[in-house]
Amino acid sequence: MYRSVSSIRRRLITVSSALAAALVLAVSPVPGSSPLTEKTALSGKITLSAYAAESVFPSDSSTKLISDQTAGSTFAILVNAKTGKITAQKNGDAYMYPASMTKVMTLLVASEHVKNLTDTVTITQDILDYCMEHDCSTVGFAAGEKVTVMDLLWGTILPSGADAAMALGRYVAGSDAAFVTMMNDKAAALGLKNTHFTNCIGLFDPGHYSTCNDIAVIMNAAAASQLAFTVLVTPQYTTIPTTVHPQGITVRNLFLSRISPLNKPGIVLGAKTGYVNQSRYCAVSYFVSSGNVPYICVTGMASSSMNAVQDHQKIYSAYAR
Repeated sequence: MYRSVSSIRRRLITVSSALAAALVLAVSPVPGSSPLTEKTALSGKITLSAYAAESVFPSDSSTKLISDQTAGSTFAILVNAKTGKITAQKNGDAYMYPASMTKVMTLLVASEHVKNLTDTVTITQDILDYCMEHDCSTVGFAAGEKVTVMDLLWGTILPSGADAAMALGRYVAGSDAAFVTMMNDKAAALGLKNTHFTNCIGLFDPGHYSTCNDIAVIMNAAAASQLAFTVLVTPQYTTIPTTVHPQGITVRNLFLSRISPLNKPGIVLGAKTGYVNQSRYCAVSYFVSSGNVPYICVTGMASSSMNAVQDHQKIYSAYAR
């Protein structure tokens, strides 16, 4: 039984420095598809002709085509998470660079392996140097600062902190490479044949790719994880105070704050944005309609961050029931 929108709205809370009560919808990931028979080779740029041969979420005769008038994003998909079918799409099975939507998988894998949220992790200088070199968004942790695993989880998603994501991956797996292997193993376990990760933060790499369909599957799996989904639905969070930041660091999910006042037939519960030059502004969000139907929307190649938000609002308004 899916919870009503009004009951979900009442239960949404702001997390400060303690773990939120779980807010999880009863949604089960769709089983994996059969292997690909052919895979288009990737170069430094993905073209719209580079389509995946098979995907986890299927379309059928009722699947609508998302028009450019409805959403300006080049890539878009809306999945009914209750039926596991595609409601509407535009290039939903085309290869794209997922940017920081990657961090939903980072969160999911970490959530499945974290044993103690109060464990502390020391932020290292090489992580901060890497983030600066690649112009990554960060939480704002300092070198040598000891932060909790809980702070790393929320810091990975709300401000899209690369410092948090890298520290989290090393905590879980021991090294960046080992954690990326875990991410790819999880993708395979979910039946994803059109996704491959080379890093845990979403930096551009020709071998780091996905599709809107596959990102929707990852979000669906995160929605089934109590810890991961609790992070994704948090609009604001303050890290545990440290000697470096005695008041903690307050971070926010800007997508949630931006889409909240927009008119739509339901409520957006959780979301993750992303940006790289090669796929511009991206976003994945989880929505429950006024008819109590859960949906997942994924978009890529929007012209601005606000346009990405508005595309989700327009897609939900046009197709969610």
